[in-house]
Amino acid sequence: MSKEPSRYATVSCVVVGHRPYGLLVEIENFDLEGFVDSADIGDPPFGRDDWPATGSRVRGVVLGTARIGRTRLSTRPRDVDFVDAVPDPAQAFREWEIIDERGSADISARDEFYRSSNASAILKWALGNAPNSANRKLAAELLAAAPDQLRTQVLGP
Repeated sequence: MSKEPSRYATVSCVVVGHRPYGLLVEIENFDLEGFVDSADIGDPPFGRDDWPATGSRVRGVVLGTARIGRTRLSTRPRDVDFVDAVPDPAQAFREWEIIDERGSADISARDEFYRSSNASAILKWALGNAPNSANRKLAAELLAAAPDQLRTQVLGP
């Protein structure tokens, strides 16, 4: 099989090398090489010592194709978990972009976001971002005003 996997597809990969910028991987069942940027290898805090060894099998999410034609992936657990948790990751990210554009103070946008079946998975993903990131800050703002049921789904009892 040589067809390119679609954006946000989860794939199995074998690490074939380490480079200063990240990992080189072979995408199984697609006969393709790809790479994982160092920022996309693991959830923070994550250092070079934590990179998977050459020969390791990892799961990744296809992010797209780089200018050089190589498939770009993320192996961060929060990204893989997010894509596994929603039926249409592209739609879920569009919902996040809308609330990000309109802001948590926009009551109408916030209420629409809360009604989404993707809200819990999106918020869990956003909370996994770096502590000072805009995504994590927005998730905290949304959770502060969220219905109790959604807050419990995201944070637990």
